[in-house]
Amino acid sequence: MLEYLGINLIIDFIKMKKEDTILLIVDIQEKFVSVIKNIDNVVSNVVKLIKAFNVIDVPIIVTEQYSNGLGSTVENIRKELKSYKPMEKIEFNCFGNTEFDKVIKNKNIKNIVLCGIESHICVTQTLIDGISKGYNIYLVKDAVSSRKESDLDIAIERAKQEGAKIASTEMIVFQLLKKAGTKEFKEIQKIIK
Repeated sequence: MLEYLGINLIIDFIKMKKEDTILLIVDIQEKFVSVIKNIDNVVSNVVKLIKAFNVIDVPIIVTEQYSNGLGSTVENIRKELKSYKPMEKIEFNCFGNTEFDKVIKNKNIKNIVLCGIESHICVTQTLIDGISKGYNIYLVKDAVSSRKESDLDIAIERAKQEGAKIASTEMIVFQLLKKAGTKEFKEIQKIIK
């Protein structure tokens, strides 16, 4: 059984293509990040993902939860985006937002690379609904967090139970890159270092 599951995970990673994948950055906002565990590491990895996705030319969607109260997406992330057009929401689950759901359907997306905060609320609810809608969800473990470490641990475990693929920043980047020796590979080497 474990061999079978491992083979499925490898096949899923092989299937991921830049043409049917997006990066979804959930609610990494100014007024909230000061209470999040390991936030510097999370932001650093999200910045790497943004830079790499820009090089590989994969779309990026940023959400903000009630920005009037929680502020804008943190500056380190905002400045790396090709354009800063966050999707405003009050729903915890991104798919609960009509605009988000419509944008995703219009892009013919199969794979969602998911990162952000809080892992046990907005990220988990989005993950569960995305899987129920038939999307492959790749949760970037080193690019999610919560206020409490125990909530992060439970969110990762729940993601596994729901059928999400757990990955690291580098796993995702090199999966989409596919091979070395390209112009993109040389640019991404500088980002990952």
